[in-house]
Amino acid sequence: MVEIPAGEINLRDDRINRRWTVRVEPFLICRYPLTQKQYFDPDSNGYRLPTEAEWEYVCRAGTKDPRYGDIDNIAWYKDNSGGKPNEVGLKEPNDWGLYDMLGNVWEWCSDIYDETEY
Repeated sequence: MVEIPAGEINLRDDRINRRWTVRVEPFLICRYPLTQKQYFDPDSNGYRLPTEAEWEYVCRAGTKDPRYGDIDNIAWYKDNSGGKPNEVGLKEPNDWGLYDMLGNVWEWCSDIYDETEY
């Protein structure tokens, strides 16, 4: 687990031309993405999925841009994945040591997108 510091993330929705800021409190997050099996097998013991704002915050790791490096070096995507999910942890981590924050598979968040959620 990686300890994430408190901070703020600026979010935007270009569909409705809206921007807002979310305050993120400190929390822990796994260094690597979990599989569906890993998530549902153990007792939760207080673990949960990150919110959309928390996920965006940890993806950026203190930067302004979600792409923390060259896309081929940080993510599996259509042009380099061979059309399938790939093993985690083979690409470069972000500045907080988190792997596979972009690409490979869809990320689950604990909240459903709602412009009034935040």
